[in-house]
Amino acid sequence: MSSKNGDNNHSTDVTDSIGNKGKSAFNAGKFLAKNGKSIFRFGKFIVSFLTKVIMSLFKWLLAIVGPYVLVALVVIILVLLVLQSVSSFDLFQRGNERTAAEVIFDETVKTTFQENIGGNASTTLNDYFSKMQSGDPYPGITEGWIEQLAGAIKPSYAVPTIHYYFDTMDSIFRPWHAKYKRDDASDKAALIEKYKEIQNKELKYYFKKSKAYQPEILEKAVPIEEYIKTTSTSVCTVVDEEGNTSTTTSGPTVNKKVLPKRSVADKVSMGYSDVTLEYQESAVTSTSTYSSGDCTTTVVTETVLYLLVESMPTVMMDSAKLVRILMKDAEKGEHTKLVKAQDLETAFEIGKAADPAFPEPDIEYTKFTKCMNEDKKGLDACITLYVKQLASATWGGVVGYNGVNNRGWYPPEYEEIYKEIAKKTGVDWSAIAAIHGLETSFSRNPVATDKNLKSSAGARGHFQVVPLTWVGWAIRNTGLVTTTSVGDITSNIDVIFSISNIKQYGGKGMDGDGDGIADPWNLRDAMMFAASYLKSLGYVSGNEAAIKKAFASYNGGPANYMYPAAQRYASEAYAMHLAFQSGMSNGVAFGDSATPIPVSAGDVTWPTVGRFTSKYGYRVLPSVYGTNKPQMHWGIDIANNTGTPVVSAMAGTIYKIEQKNYKTNWGLYVVVKHNLNGQTYYTNYAHLNGYASGLHVNQPVQKGEIIGYMGFTGRGSGPHLHFEVYKGQFSYGNTNMNPLSLLPPMSELKGN
Repeated sequence: MSSKNGDNNHSTDVTDSIGNKGKSAFNAGKFLAKNGKSIFRFGKFIVSFLTKVIMSLFKWLLAIVGPYVLVALVVIILVLLVLQSVSSFDLFQRGNERTAAEVIFDETVKTTFQENIGGNASTTLNDYFSKMQSGDPYPGITEGWIEQLAGAIKPSYAVPTIHYYFDTMDSIFRPWHAKYKRDDASDKAALIEKYKEIQNKELKYYFKKSKAYQPEILEKAVPIEEYIKTTSTSVCTVVDEEGNTSTTTSGPTVNKKVLPKRSVADKVSMGYSDVTLEYQESAVTSTSTYSSGDCTTTVVTETVLYLLVESMPTVMMDSAKLVRILMKDAEKGEHTKLVKAQDLETAFEIGKAADPAFPEPDIEYTKFTKCMNEDKKGLDACITLYVKQLASATWGGVVGYNGVNNRGWYPPEYEEIYKEIAKKTGVDWSAIAAIHGLETSFSRNPVATDKNLKSSAGARGHFQVVPLTWVGWAIRNTGLVTTTSVGDITSNIDVIFSISNIKQYGGKGMDGDGDGIADPWNLRDAMMFAASYLKSLGYVSGNEAAIKKAFASYNGGPANYMYPAAQRYASEAYAMHLAFQSGMSNGVAFGDSATPIPVSAGDVTWPTVGRFTSKYGYRVLPSVYGTNKPQMHWGIDIANNTGTPVVSAMAGTIYKIEQKNYKTNWGLYVVVKHNLNGQTYYTNYAHLNGYASGLHVNQPVQKGEIIGYMGFTGRGSGPHLHFEVYKGQFSYGNTNMNPLSLLPPMSELKGN
C-alpha cells in the first residue's frame, strides 16, 4: 500500500523494493558472467563494422568533393564550434539565456576579481605613497588620487575568463555559472556572498600568488636639491628724548637647510599596465613679519621641493607583458589553464567578448605560432619578433584621442540640423555635435557612409550604432539573423531598416526624415537616434553629472558606463559640448593684443583674447613635449602674441605668484582666490611673460583687472595663456573644473 493511502509501513515497502532490485542485479550478474565473452565479441564486431562504414563514407566524400573542399568544411565546422563555445561563455552577453542565478554569478565574477585585484593595488600604493611624500614640509598625497591610480592599473577580469575557458575547452564545455543555475535567486545579497566565497577560493592564486597581479613600483632619485631657505631682516627704529629718529637694519641673515636625499616612485606597474608618474619642482615663497619692542623682523621663507603631480594617470598597455601573462606568468590554478601559441588569437577574442575594454595588441599570430611550435625559439624571442609594442596605446581604448586636433570644430553647415533635432528631443544641439565629432569626425570618416565598413564591434553609420541596438536585441531569438555577441549582424543587414521590426523587437533606430525607412547611414535618421538614445540614457540639459553619465552610457553601454574608456569618452564629449556651446570657434581669433580686453557684464569674464588652441580634457601633447601619449589637460589654452594682457576672470585676491621662470610646466604663473556666491574658487594663469607692476600676494583685484601678460615661459609650444579653474581648494588634478562651465558665452563680452 502506498504512503498516500495512510499505510505507516512505508519503510517495509522500501526494504522490499531494495531486496527485489538486489535479486535482479544478482541474476543479471550471473548472465553477464556466463555470456560475457560472447557479448564482448559482439561489441567488437559492432565497433569494427561502424568504423568501416564511417571510413567508407569518408573516402566516398573525399572522392566526390576533393580534399581541399573537405578540409575547408572541417575548418568551418571547427570555427563555428569555437565561436559557439565563446558565445556560450560570454559572461555578460547571454542575456535571457541565463537564469537569474547565472546572471548574478557572472556579475559577481567581475566584482570578485576587481575587488581583490584593486585591493592589492590600493594597499600597496597607499603604504608606499603615504611614506614617500608626507611629513613636514612635504604635502601629503590625496587618497582619492591613489585610489584613482589603483583603479587605472587594475587588470581586466577577462584574464581569468580566458584561463578558465581553456581549462574546460578539452572537455564538453560548460560555463562556470551553469553549476549554479538552479540556485534560488530571491535573496540576491546572500547569493552574492555565497558566490564570492566560491570564486575567491577558485581564483585565489590570482589574488595571492601570481606575481603578474602584484603592483610593482620603480624608483628614481630626486634630481634636484630640496631645501628650506629663510632670509631674515630686522629693522629697528628708535626715537630719542629730543624726538630724533634713528633706524638700524641688521641682515639679511640667510639660513639654508638642505633636506635629506630621497627617492620617489618613477613608474608603477601591475599586470600588463604601466604608469610613468610626473613630478615638478615646486618653489613656494612666504613672508611673515613680527615685532618686538622697537624692532620689526621680516622673514622670507623659500621652500623648494620635488613633488608629485596628481594628474589623471595615463596608463600604457604593454603587449609583451599581456602575452606572457596569458601564456606563462599567470600561474596555472586549480580551475585555469594557460594559453598555447596556436590558441592566442582565440584567447583575445574571448577576452574582448567578456570585456569590451580588453586590449587588442598587434600580433602576427601565424608567424608567432610557427616561431613557438616549429622554430622553437622560445616565448621571449617570439614576442620580440611578432608582438608589436604599441607605445601610444592606453588602457581603456583611448588610442588616438587627440581632442580638438583630430575632431576639430563642427562644420557650420550642420548647425541647423543639430538645432532642429535638439528642439525635437530636448537634448542640447552642442551635445549632439560632440557625439558626432567623436564617433565619425563629423561624418568625415568613411565608416559614416560606406555600408561595407564598420568598427571592430560592428558599429555602423554616422553615429556608430551596432545593428542589434538599432533593430532590437530580441530579433536574435527569431532565427531571422545570425549575430555576434557584441551586437553585430553577420547575415542580411536589411532587416534593420524596417520600422515595424524596430517596434517589434524593441530597437532604438529612428526614421528622422519621415521617408518610412530607419537607416543609420542616413544622417538625419542617425542623428535622431543619437539624440533620442541620449535622452533615454538620462540626459538632462544643464546637469553636468547626468550629461556625463549619458555620454558614458552611449559609449560603454548602460551597464558599463563606469569603465575607464567610457568615462574618458564622457569627459571628452562634455568638453566639446561646452566648447561648442560657448561659441568660441577653434583657431578663430576673437580679439588681439592691440585691442582692450573685452569684459563681460556678469561676475565672470574671459581672462584674455586670442585663439582657442586647446580645450579641457584628454589630448595628445604637441611634439615639443617629446611624447604622443594622451594626457589630461586640466585647463584651456588661448594663444596670442607675447605681451597680450591677461586679466583676472573674477574679483578676488592674489593667492600665489610664481617668481621663477621654470623651463618646465607652468613657467611664471599667478593664482587668484575668489568667493562667488558663497563658493570658493581659484583661477590659475600660466606661462606668463611677466606680471602687472607691483602685483603681490594678498592684493585685492577686480574682475577684468590686468594681472600679467601672455608669454612662453615653462613648457609649451608657443606664447599662450593656460587658464585653469579650481573649486573649493587649489589642488591640481583633484579639484579642477572645466573653465568653460564657469566662463560666460562669447556673446556676452563687451565690444564683441
